[in-house]
Amino acid sequence: MESQDWEFVQAVSSIPLWPDGVAIILLGLVVCLALNTFLSLALFASPKPSSDNQSHRHHLQNVPQASDNTPKLTILIPARNEESRLPACLDSLIANPDPELEILVLDDHSSDATASVVNDFAARDCRVQLFRGAPLPQGWVGKNWACHQLAQHARAPWLLFTDADTIHHSQGPLTALSLAQKLRADLLSLWPRQITRTWSEWLVIPNIYVLILTLRPQWMERLVRWPVLGAANGQFLLITRAAYDACGGHAALRSHLVEDVAFSRLARAKKFRALNADGQHLVACRMYENFSQVWEGFTKNLRAMFDDNLAAFFAFGLFVFAVLVLPFFLLVWCLAAGHVLAAIVCAAHCFLILGIRALLAARFLSPPQSVLLHPLGLGLVLLIACNSALRLGRAGVTWKGRTYGAKMSS
Repeated sequence: MESQDWEFVQAVSSIPLWPDGVAIILLGLVVCLALNTFLSLALFASPKPSSDNQSHRHHLQNVPQASDNTPKLTILIPARNEESRLPACLDSLIANPDPELEILVLDDHSSDATASVVNDFAARDCRVQLFRGAPLPQGWVGKNWACHQLAQHARAPWLLFTDADTIHHSQGPLTALSLAQKLRADLLSLWPRQITRTWSEWLVIPNIYVLILTLRPQWMERLVRWPVLGAANGQFLLITRAAYDACGGHAALRSHLVEDVAFSRLARAKKFRALNADGQHLVACRMYENFSQVWEGFTKNLRAMFDDNLAAFFAFGLFVFAVLVLPFFLLVWCLAAGHVLAAIVCAAHCFLILGIRALLAARFLSPPQSVLLHPLGLGLVLLIACNSALRLGRAGVTWKGRTYGAKMSS
């Protein structure tokens, strides 16, 4: 070994494990996350609607149809107390002049005027149909039961499950269908532009992109069909009827609180091609409108995403805290304690994290304050995750006036 190499080894070995060594290890991990984010963004398809149907007609011509009266796409909307949100959603969908669509809405025992809203639209556009939900059976999650019922009435070879709080570009559904054909996808989920207007929304919701593009290797999903890579957004989930039936439909995941992710994993396990794409040009959604809804919605979802694997849930949470939150607090401590090397490394670490968040914010039009207050926002997500674990393990979680216990996540 040359003398310079030996001096380098000695210098490295002289670095104390705490705090300098730990800071260097954490920096190495966030560098890996930054590279993963860059690759994921580069390969995250972002379809844009055309002014007419000419650009995607070539791909749509291969969509099977049983007869001239069979639609090429069925849009399915479960709705429970959505009278204030449904009008914008349905307005955006009927703006598409294509007659080869059917739009089915299921009123899931709403206590408001949801059914009346749908009936008004059905009177204006024959493509819109209203169905009344049957009583919720034992062991079913409400949304899964609603989607299951809707699927029984769908006639098209492609099914688009979307939420009542979404707003679609007039060409959005058919553009997504064209992309699915182009990519040979059996399941394609679009990630809408997330509308955030209150402090809790812009603190928490942009972290969705951190989850799917920074902490998950999105760029790998086209290369391998491992179920563990499964991800989807129930706000826009497009699937072939053949794949839907082969997977067992929503009946196969009747008790799962995060049915979109579960469906993607199930489809991959069945060897179907399940992909995700950037849908911000095709659909927008405001998930929640206040802190209470943000807290309740993420409490329902975070623990349930890990099925019955509690160890994986806590290990993932610890990793996220250590790599994406702790360095900001460690930087302050190192500066106060005079640990110069660790402070420099932590400063570089924090700068890189903020760079990742800025890149994601620029791509998905997230508010700049979500970047600047990253530690607070992600810290709040982790706090909700802890609440999710406690609630699912004890009293259960509440959503849309229904309570689901720990067994409902599996």
